[in-house]
Amino acid sequence: MTAANPPSQVAPDTIDAVVEGWTEQWDPFTWSAELNTSPFSPYRTGVLAADTGDTNEFLLILTPDSLSLAADVGTADVTWLINSSPLWTTNSESFPRDIWWEGEVIQLTNCVGASAPQTWTVVRSVNGVVKGHLANSAGRVYRPGVLALA
Repeated sequence: MTAANPPSQVAPDTIDAVVEGWTEQWDPFTWSAELNTSPFSPYRTGVLAADTGDTNEFLLILTPDSLSLAADVGTADVTWLINSSPLWTTNSESFPRDIWWEGEVIQLTNCVGASAPQTWTVVRSVNGVVKGHLANSAGRVYRPGVLALA
């Protein structure tokens, strides 16, 4: 199940969960249900991408150990200079990718550059949060997949 609009005291993200059990109560005017859930993230698996031509919905790509901004970005900037170790892929088939940056989810649509800093083209505020970010702030892959064991 997905809780798309969680209460404000919960993170501003959707909640993906596996329903493992429930109880219900009915009367002539109401129905209430209590769900017993666990996180879905351990079940989100994918396949490693081929070098080219791979369009599987659940592609996994090798991701950098660290991502940081090389320069400040404002709330409207869609071109970012990124330091990535190792360098981020420039293969166009590896996009789009969602990235978590200090509470804002951005969608990486393009990456160019054979050395650091690389230039990213991004779509801002994928999760409804938009803010400026300072140089050296860190990002990470948003909801990274897990490679399943055969």
